[in-house]
Amino acid sequence: MTCYERGAGPTLVFLHGLLVNAELWSATVPLLADTHRCVTLELPLGAHPVPAPPDADLTPGGIAAAVTEVLRERAPEGSVLVGNDTGGVFAQLVATTSPELLLGLVLASCDAYDNFLPWAVRHAQLTARVPGGVWLMVQALRLRLVRDLPVACGWLVKHPVDARLWQSFLGPARVDPEVRRDLGKFLRGVSRGDTRRAARELRDFKQPTLLPWADTNRVFPVAHAHRLAAAMPNARVRPIPDSYALVPLDQPEALAREIRAYVAKHVPPAF
Repeated sequence: MTCYERGAGPTLVFLHGLLVNAELWSATVPLLADTHRCVTLELPLGAHPVPAPPDADLTPGGIAAAVTEVLRERAPEGSVLVGNDTGGVFAQLVATTSPELLLGLVLASCDAYDNFLPWAVRHAQLTARVPGGVWLMVQALRLRLVRDLPVACGWLVKHPVDARLWQSFLGPARVDPEVRRDLGKFLRGVSRGDTRRAARELRDFKQPTLLPWADTNRVFPVAHAHRLAAAMPNARVRPIPDSYALVPLDQPEALAREIRAYVAKHVPPAF
């Protein structure tokens, strides 16, 4: 797992989701790195340029365990874990299995409860079980007409994405069969049991939790954010307007502002 670091100060660790990579945070991190040490992880979710070892455990639990090891190594003093989209699932799993490593949690529009994967893109799980299905899926995404469909990327981003970013996100799986292998392994291992269990166990997570959530129900229902916050001891929801699911792409300034303010107010001074 590749890690990128920028800035100095209290540690924020950023987790991305499916078919994007660490560049998801490329507009958010610079807005926080003046006062924070920002660590972005490159997860093997289909946009990673370096394939995972063939025997790697790429189930959600396996990836969460790998994230936990990175936290133990790079931030033993504690960190705030930030997850968007599928990255929010790994953040939830780390929070429920190793809460002692976290001083705070940020869930920015992500899978929860039975919404894993969200229904709009759940077909990808079936596609991954068909020989050649992953190849066909990633090749089709080369076409803007396909990317703009609700069952592709149309409900993930509201505002235009730079062509360079699309290439960074979708290029690796187009050209590297080992990256497609990793993507297929992850998709076949997705289980709503992970998010159901995490939601139950988050009731015991006492650290400050922020849910900056896009104010739309298209992919990640706003009701899920409020349901999670109501069940957790120390959580609050902050709506992010004019954004779809990938908040770090649509509203990086608003997201950075919410993170900075929440950490400053709620995370202990020792952080």
